[in-house]
Formats: sequence, structure tokens, C-alpha cells
Amino acid sequence: MVLLIVLVYEAAAIAIAHILKDDELHEDYIIPGGFDRKVVAAVSHAVAEAARRTGLVCNSSTSLLPMIKSILPSPLDTP
Repeated sequence: MVLLIVLVYEAAAIAIAHILKDDELHEDYIIPGGFDRKVVAAVSHAVAEAARRTGLVCNSSTSLLPMIKSILPSPLDTP
């Protein structure tokens, strides 16, 4: 199960890496911001596709939230 989650994270990272074109890269701008609409669209699509491809979900109507909550610690649990 953890390996499947890692594959989904990897899909998100690859999507972010491919958002910026070479001419958009600058010394102080190498990672697009989380509020950039291109980031939201690319990452959500990549994560959904990776989840379907790995079998974490069977179709687009299945929610990943319960599974994610069972794996990740609550923000209240961190020191």
C-alpha cells in the first residue's frame, strides 16, 4: 500500500516538474506556486490517473480521502 502511495506522490511531483517551460524558469522561480491554476489542474489529473492505474481507486467517483487520512498523521498529532 505504501508503495502505491509513493507512486501517486511521484505522479504529482512529475506533473509539477513539467508545468514550467524552460523560458519560464528563473533563478528565483523554479517551482510554481500552489495557487497557480496550472499546478492544481496538472497535479489533480496526474494523481487521479496514478490512483486509477495503481488500483487505489476503481473509478473516478471513489474518494481517496478515507485512505489518505488512515495513512497520514493528523496535523494535530505533530509537535
